[in-house]
Amino acid sequence: MTFQNGVADFTLTHGQTVTASRLPAGLTYTVTEEASEEYTAIWTGQNGTIQTNAVAQVHCINEKNEDSVPAGNLSITKTVTGEGDREKA
Repeated sequence: MTFQNGVADFTLTHGQTVTASRLPAGLTYTVTEEASEEYTAIWTGQNGTIQTNAVAQVHCINEKNEDSVPAGNLSITKTVTGEGDREKA
């Protein structure tokens, strides 16, 4: 991870992790991501301060918004042909 003017940009996909090492104690941080209409971000530890001899952890869960999934309908019709018993088919 490379910092430029105190900011590091990176991309993670499902299950990936990134680590920022050797940060000075007392440094404050905020982790953000670009907003998405399809997902809601649920954060743990999004903001904090680096402590001496401790590991700060940030977790983000992206929960799919139900309204963002296109919805449709399915109509099913049964037709019996031939000489079969239409009451049992």
